[in-house]
Amino acid sequence: MIKSDFCNDLEYIDTINSITSNIKKSPYSLYTIGYEKKSIEMFINQLIENNIKLVVDVRQNAFSMKFDFIKSTLEKVLEKLDIDYLHTVYYIK
Repeated sequence: MIKSDFCNDLEYIDTINSITSNIKKSPYSLYTIGYEKKSIEMFINQLIENNIKLVVDVRQNAFSMKFDFIKSTLEKVLEKLDIDYLHTVYYIK
């Protein structure tokens, strides 16, 4: 088991196993997607093909040199497709 290769803390391993088990039982899935070297059309098609209903943008600054991937533009495009958009940044302490 890979987890045990990195950590010998049994409580930590039990917590990870519990989370993994709950994820497998959930009707929801979590996907990650990048946009580098993609057009907005390619990006949107991937969302639609995978039935994505919410995009969580975790960039610290939701800005891009690609106009289509700037927060305000992306938000408008996704809204037209009935895909929710949320910009949030999670900091690990």
